[in-house]
Amino acid sequence: GGPALVLDQVVADTGDHLPIFPQNGCAVSTRSNRWMVFPGELRHGAVSIDDSKEQRFVILYNFWRSHTPRPPACQVPDFTNYLPICSTAATARHVLKPEED
Repeated sequence: GGPALVLDQVVADTGDHLPIFPQNGCAVSTRSNRWMVFPGELRHGAVSIDDSKEQRFVILYNFWRSHTPRPPACQVPDFTNYLPICSTAATARHVLKPEED
């Protein structure tokens, strides 16, 4: 897969993009166990650079000290059918039941 891309653009409470056109960005190439840290409000994503159909999994941790962004920027996910942790996934045995967390 292609690199992760982080731009100097945020979405305001009004839904506007600030700045309208990003002026700067950072691309980080993929490699096993590589990690990066950036402010989560910045526009970010993965860029496809080839015809690879191989799945790519990303582990994301958000830490909010003073606030949680409102939907649609931040939502409680429904993991019912999320392949890496659904009941049919090999990783399902590692998911804690609500009474175990």
